[in-house]
Amino acid sequence: MTEVCELDFRALARATGCSPNELLTAVHRGHSSFSTAGAVAAPEEQVSFVLAQQASAAAHEEGIRVALISLASRPGELDRKQLPKCLTPVGNQPLISHVLTQLHAGGISQFVIVIGAHGELIRKAIHALPIARRVMLRFVDLGATYAAGFARSLLAASPLLSRPAEHFLLCTPDHIFDASIVSEMRTAACRPELEAVALVESNARSLTGTLPPTAVRVRLAELSRSDRWPAKFVTEIGTQLPGATAIEAGLYRCSGAVFAHLAQLCADKDYVTLADAMQQLAVQ
Repeated sequence: MTEVCELDFRALARATGCSPNELLTAVHRGHSSFSTAGAVAAPEEQVSFVLAQQASAAAHEEGIRVALISLASRPGELDRKQLPKCLTPVGNQPLISHVLTQLHAGGISQFVIVIGAHGELIRKAIHALPIARRVMLRFVDLGATYAAGFARSLLAASPLLSRPAEHFLLCTPDHIFDASIVSEMRTAACRPELEAVALVESNARSLTGTLPPTAVRVRLAELSRSDRWPAKFVTEIGTQLPGATAIEAGLYRCSGAVFAHLAQLCADKDYVTLADAMQQLAVQ
């Protein structure tokens, strides 16, 4: 027989010599619902993402709850005629299932999903996933013939997310994150003037194998105050940065103001990348 009992965190915190917030944060970080058997890199291939430990229990309740994912990018090497990359089986679930499950485990409860080619197939597949019953899904359909790229497709979600005061997580659809990383990105106390925060692997040399030419490299600089989150800022970001040692890792924390920069770039150029928009923010 299983019983559910009330736990007095204040009393437990006093007994363990820490604050209630520290205890709640530790409990949250210790919880793992990672269920992607067969999808985790071997230990020697894993990389570490170091983030400041500043998420409070209150922030966990009040943090970002919405994530934007676009599945409407140009077809890539893993996209087959009848099966888009996001539905490629990884373990016993499609790739997108692992992506959504881990974001939800980190505290995301609402998803805005942009779809294009194979849109109806993708929509039905996502609705059939177990995770679909636990989250709110909103789809933005660009049509089966859309081929203008990932970055431009994000603009279709701007009516839902463009209020500057509200933040959301912007996630690439082929990266699976540990729940603690997602939680840190969405709950950490962020400086209000920042329009975007990027998750990066600060030492690309720790990655095994050859990085693809599409890998987005980042130059970083230290803030004058080490107690601020994040502790570093981006000076340059793009695919052509010789000598840059950091790599963009496919997860951003953004304000709705990002869409204005992206819209301006799309008006000036036929094809833009997300890195182009982030570079515009970096040089401000």
